[in-house]
Amino acid sequence: MKGDKGRQWRVTVSFVPWRSLSVISVFMLVSAVACSGPVATQTADPTAPALTQTASPTSTQTASPTPTPTESIETPVPLTEGDAVTLSVEGQTVVMNGSLEDGFYESLLDLVNGREDEITTLRVSSGGGETDEGIKLGHWIFEHGIDVVVDGLCFSSCANYIFTAGRNKTITAGSIVGWHGSEQQDEHLARGLGLTVEELLAKQYDELVAEGVEPPSPERRKKFVEVVLSRRPAGVREEQAFLEKVGVSVDALVYGFLPDQFQGYYVNRAAHIDGWTFSIEGMARFGIDNVTYAGDGDYPSELAREDYGVVLFSVH
Repeated sequence: MKGDKGRQWRVTVSFVPWRSLSVISVFMLVSAVACSGPVATQTADPTAPALTQTASPTSTQTASPTPTPTESIETPVPLTEGDAVTLSVEGQTVVMNGSLEDGFYESLLDLVNGREDEITTLRVSSGGGETDEGIKLGHWIFEHGIDVVVDGLCFSSCANYIFTAGRNKTITAGSIVGWHGSEQQDEHLARGLGLTVEELLAKQYDELVAEGVEPPSPERRKKFVEVVLSRRPAGVREEQAFLEKVGVSVDALVYGFLPDQFQGYYVNRAAHIDGWTFSIEGMARFGIDNVTYAGDGDYPSELAREDYGVVLFSVH
């Protein structure tokens, strides 16, 4: 699961390393809107709710039970981009490999239909994906008391919503859990860069255009900012409601953009650094508890950090 396979799931961070798939989806939507005519947009207050620090419950480190493999049922999930996703059931374990794309959650429900009460564990290797799919899956994991086993990489939306939702969380030897932003990061990024949120989004549009998708367009830049601002309040509310439900502070998801880390991590980070992680004790300070590392030594291993491009933050 390591080495080149880990790099397969590695997420490359561009100017704003959040919701990369969602932002591209909005970008494509704006392109479609520009071709089909104006669409009414809702003006929204971009101010996100205040960060809430949730006290961490006492951690009980319990390893997830090893399931007894039985029949394997696989189903492909239609993708818009990225690597193929596979889902299978092995005994009492759902095995997930790949990105969280549109339709993933429904495919999961179809796969376990009538067997929800039998499932005890989700074994995952994922570089992240769509926020909406991640939050829906996170609710399902939390409500069913599912244990989460990370086998390789759990990054971005996987770390934000799948890992945090697990009852017991096991990180296998050489694996890593990495964060690099959330629905609530814009204010932190804008403040650190000395921009308004609107200016930040306009700059993000320019970064996407710089990738060669299409020539720059002032009209499309304006529409992109309007569409993202109209969607942000709902996304922020959904994410914050989920985090409060599972008892995790949003600070874990945006830690690299907070004032104490901003210059050192975001502005001056090395080109190969894609995100961050915490020690098991550090995770508990954000409410991410019941975490076990199944490898030798402490989590994370230096090799895994280098392989996946993740920096270790010390939290006191």
